[in-house]
Amino acid sequence: MVIKYNKDWCAQVIELGREGLVLSAYATKLGLTVPQMQSIAKTNAEFQAAIELAMSFALSYHEQILAQSSQAKGSQPQLTLAFLKSNWPSRYDPQPESKSAAKKELDKNIASDSDILNTLADLLESLLKSAKTLEHARTLPAEIRKIKGASPPK
Repeated sequence: MVIKYNKDWCAQVIELGREGLVLSAYATKLGLTVPQMQSIAKTNAEFQAAIELAMSFALSYHEQILAQSSQAKGSQPQLTLAFLKSNWPSRYDPQPESKSAAKKELDKNIASDSDILNTLADLLESLLKSAKTLEHARTLPAEIRKIKGASPPK
């Protein structure tokens, strides 16, 4: 069955977005399935833009609810947050690739920190050796003077 695009859909979808509704509600209101609606949007830039605008309105609507419910006594902002995560996963729930990329970056930083710590440990060890050598060098003239019977300089 071929579904013909109707220009009125843009206004309907945008209004539904302002009410906080999302893709499935848009499709239902238009008498379509979500895949049918998405297929039509791929071939119609105006409709695609209307869906994106509607989703932006819906996101704003639910973020306002989240902000209000996080301040209200006895509210459950986690429900709104779960809704946001399910409808805007890239914004509220990083993809596994992002998580693994973040983990790789953290591992790299830890390895880098480990290298820095090893370098610092080597430097401290070298400084301790130098300090011992320096301390030995300071006492050496006194030992030489003792042997020669000279008095230490003042």
